[in-house]
Amino acid sequence: MAQRGSSRRDSVVCSLEEKNKQKERAESDRSKQKSEKGKEKTSDQYHYETDFDQFITEIKQLFHQFDEKIDKRFDRLDSKFTKVFEDLKKEMNQIKVEVSDTKNEMKDIKHKVTELEQSVGFQAGKYEELEDKQDDKIRKLHEHLDEMKRKLLLLEKHDRKNNLLFYGFPEEQNEDLKATLKTFFKDKLEINDEKVQKIDFTNCHRLPYDGAGPKPIIARFVYFEDRELIYSKALMPIFKNERKRVLTDLPTELKKTRAKLAKEAYTIRRSERLKTRILEKGLSVYLEVRRTKEDSWERRELYD
Repeated sequence: MAQRGSSRRDSVVCSLEEKNKQKERAESDRSKQKSEKGKEKTSDQYHYETDFDQFITEIKQLFHQFDEKIDKRFDRLDSKFTKVFEDLKKEMNQIKVEVSDTKNEMKDIKHKVTELEQSVGFQAGKYEELEDKQDDKIRKLHEHLDEMKRKLLLLEKHDRKNNLLFYGFPEEQNEDLKATLKTFFKDKLEINDEKVQKIDFTNCHRLPYDGAGPKPIIARFVYFEDRELIYSKALMPIFKNERKRVLTDLPTELKKTRAKLAKEAYTIRRSERLKTRILEKGLSVYLEVRRTKEDSWERRELYD
């Protein structure tokens, strides 16, 4: 920067010196002309040349002072810019260090996250495997419980196979239910007296009942053959118009199903004019319908 100021100063000075030389040559020419004419340089011309030299000297001093000021200002600016640049350089280096540290931390975090994901995935896989095993155990347990329930129902049904339920028999004080049933066998089911007298019961009593009419009678026959004889006679046409009913004794769950089917059968007989019957097979209770005796029985499925 000092060199740039010095160059400008030298250029101005050279220009002024050149002009001065031109003026001197012109004055010299004029002096020569005057000398030729016999005239000499006057005192005023001398003073003019002396003042001009002094003016040039002052101009040079002013330019020199101006150059010094410019150089000082450029030096101060250069110092400031140098300091700012150094500060920026330090800050950039610090930022680079921080960025590098951040990258390392991010790599470490990413590595930990990957390990965590792998661990979670492994644990999730183990959990799903255990859950599948648990679900399989629960399913098998439900199947086992269902099988146990089915077997218990079969046992209960088997235990009740010698029982019959009699509905519609009026209640009397000090009644003899065994005698009442035998009279019914003889008079309504048309079984001969000799056979009726051979029929024997293990137990015979009335059951609690929430419906309308007298409480039903449950009778347990000593022999299954006697029970089958009575039930088959009760299904014959000669007994259809009686208000009394004879039903098999079933476990509670199957009784509810039969009661529901009985209501549906009543609706079908009235609305569709079809004949109905309710059958039992194993643990199944189902409804069949037909229109005439010549038609085959068809199973009627019920939907809730």
